[in-house]
Amino acid sequence: MPFKIVIVEDEPECSRMLESYIERYCAEEALTVQIRTFSSADRFLEEYAGDADILFMDICMEGTDGMTAAHKLREVDKEIVLIFVTTMAKFAVEGYDVNAFNYIVKPISYYEFRLKVDKAFRSLRGGRRKISLPMNGEQRWLDHKDIVYVEVTNHYLNYHTAAGEKLTVYGSLKQLEEHLSPDLFARCNACYIVNMAYVSGVKGFELELTTGDRLQISQSKRKQFMQALTRYFGGGVDKCRPSF
Repeated sequence: MPFKIVIVEDEPECSRMLESYIERYCAEEALTVQIRTFSSADRFLEEYAGDADILFMDICMEGTDGMTAAHKLREVDKEIVLIFVTTMAKFAVEGYDVNAFNYIVKPISYYEFRLKVDKAFRSLRGGRRKISLPMNGEQRWLDHKDIVYVEVTNHYLNYHTAAGEKLTVYGSLKQLEEHLSPDLFARCNACYIVNMAYVSGVKGFELELTTGDRLQISQSKRKQFMQALTRYFGGGVDKCRPSF
């Protein structure tokens, strides 16, 4: 299945450059993509079908600006990976409010583009995977992206999902780690594996998740976990969000 990419950019030259960079990256990584471009946020909001994987959004545009458009977008699509394109990084600080994955500062170099888009594609590829859960004589398939965290209790794994479910199966965290992407999941202590996409903050040795759950980070795992979190968000993370 190809990845669906959207570019919303009112400067034709920048739009063409982004498209060429995406095609170059995908050729290098042997990925298949479909790219659609919009010259205004208003047209994008009118026509968007809610089915794209990554959105590159210029912030400063005529008509509806990118930040306003992003707020409207999140009302209908909370999953799309949003990457802002801007002339000034300070404008991207507001990206916290719309759960932006990252930002790219113009003029855009391919090296910077590749670093940031690689993180996005690795996150998507991890989220597209499924794990099989044998439950009550049946087989249930769970998307990696829908797993918030997994805890182990007396040789049983409890999968806490984005839908608020707790699914319990027999198993071990060590075996589970072999099937989960290290780009998306990390241990915060001996009892928990966490989907880093759901991390909203870290306070000392306590991990905050977007679901409202709070998990303890063990002293022995803290350094390794914070390093994984830093790689995932692409910045310094004692604050635990992308370092806009």
